[in-house]
Amino acid sequence: MRPNLDRTLTVFFTFGMSLEGWARAGLLTREVKLYRKLQREGMNVQLVTYGDSKDRQWETELDGVSVIPVYEHISRPQTILGELVKSFFIPWAIGKYLSRSDLFKTNQMMGAWVAVIAKLRYRKPLLLRCGFEMSEFFRLAGVSRWQKCAGWSLSLVSYFFADQIHVATMADKALVRRKFRVQPEKIKVWPNWVDTREFSPSSISDEGRNGVLFVGRLSDQKNLFLLLDAIAGTGQLLTVVGDGECAAAIQERARTLNVYVEFRGSIANNLLPALYRRCAVYVICSHYEGHPKTLLEAMACGCAVVGTDVPGIREIVAHEQNGLLVTEDSAALRAALGRLLGDKELRRELGDAARKSIAQEYSLESAIAAECKTYDEILGSRGT
Repeated sequence: MRPNLDRTLTVFFTFGMSLEGWARAGLLTREVKLYRKLQREGMNVQLVTYGDSKDRQWETELDGVSVIPVYEHISRPQTILGELVKSFFIPWAIGKYLSRSDLFKTNQMMGAWVAVIAKLRYRKPLLLRCGFEMSEFFRLAGVSRWQKCAGWSLSLVSYFFADQIHVATMADKALVRRKFRVQPEKIKVWPNWVDTREFSPSSISDEGRNGVLFVGRLSDQKNLFLLLDAIAGTGQLLTVVGDGECAAAIQERARTLNVYVEFRGSIANNLLPALYRRCAVYVICSHYEGHPKTLLEAMACGCAVVGTDVPGIREIVAHEQNGLLVTEDSAALRAALGRLLGDKELRRELGDAARKSIAQEYSLESAIAAECKTYDEILGSRGT
């Protein structure tokens, strides 16, 4: 289904995020892929970023997608509090761009208040995309009481004013319905996607795969200490891709346990397929997740995966069918790793099944079709 050529979609970035930030984290190519595709097929797309004129250096790579850096229109505050206060005035500062839009969309819940204000000011429909349910994520993260209260309030207001809400999993849909009493027809399950042509298995035989791979932010949520404890003493190479606030502590634990780890830091998303194709086992051992893109990418590349049996992972990995699920226990994770590393036929079977499940349920093509259908539903219902 092709988009209507006369329609303009405005996407509001996550609060504080810019194209420069995406590029620095190696995420730019992946994150703009869907919008570049929509633009090529005829939908006019404009991105509202928390950047300045530096963000325009990527315009030539966006296939006509427009960039609206808010700090070209207002001065950049020196503090986070100042940024928060000024964000409430963004809809007026960039009003000439917002008034010509047909549909507003959030990239994440954080920063959704800007889109809600814009909706009320310019009377445009709002599609609220939630990569995770914010108030529940805050609860699991154990943040302060005032942060939990702020997250709950933002969710409540955003869900109320949104014309349609997209969540990543059925579990999140049930949570939003129960916790915020939102009508079920207003909520759609919209999982993350992966470009299954770029992220695909290698033609190299299983003999070309070795070691264990983790890709993600080095934070407490990702639970890398569990993986280090599980792999200690096995002699297996562990490759860790990513950066974060726990990097130094993780490196120190690896030295203490004498685990051979190759820390690669953050790398561009388009370089990841080669790493996925070379690893024997991909591990994601988080305490909790939303709908992890790295897991989808690894499975699309035919990796045998092991994940902790927690929300966000169990919705993707079916135990013994397209991967293995374990409890948050180092002995259980060690046993699963040993089982896969010692059985290349099992790795092949689970990897093939993983690839098939991603291609069927989470492809970029299916995401684009769903986007176009949703735009027609929302704008059609308003007589646009």
